[in-house]
Amino acid sequence: MTTPTEVTQYAEAPDVDIAWDSNLSFLPNNGIVGISTVKPLLHISRSPKLDLTYKTWFIQATGFNFTNLPDIISNIKVTVNMNRGGRVSDDTIQLCYQGSAIGENRAQPAYELTVNQNQSLLQPTTNYEGNLATWKIDNLTASMAQDSSFGVLLRYRSHPSWPHKTSPMLYSVSLQIE
Repeated sequence: MTTPTEVTQYAEAPDVDIAWDSNLSFLPNNGIVGISTVKPLLHISRSPKLDLTYKTWFIQATGFNFTNLPDIISNIKVTVNMNRGGRVSDDTIQLCYQGSAIGENRAQPAYELTVNQNQSLLQPTTNYEGNLATWKIDNLTASMAQDSSFGVLLRYRSHPSWPHKTSPMLYSVSLQIE
């Protein structure tokens, strides 16, 4: 597993989406110090109207400086360590290359319905793993993965069902290629 050397952020709707702390340099560290949003994500219940929910700005983590990559890439694993406050859910977990998202968004749902209850899938450490077909990437080469623009996009959102006011804390993101 390797960590990014470059971390930037951007937003689709900068006036609405919630930015991350401006000191993004903490993210590539060893996961002890993290970054938080500049204000909490909210989910406001407005029945009978649609609830009001928010998203974070995108985090783009690149420059992973891989060593000893195989000639043929068979598996990709992204590991994210964060404090979700029990409420912050995935919106986007996707690979990127040359400034564009590639493959499939691997964001997990906030919960899954079980026979008796909703089981939360919001874990402090989450692995997003699979072969190239799982990520829906046709031809990822070692030279593409070595490119400093290759990496991962992360964005989070308010829990889709439970009202809250929560500030996520993102500690680390790492990428492993086999």
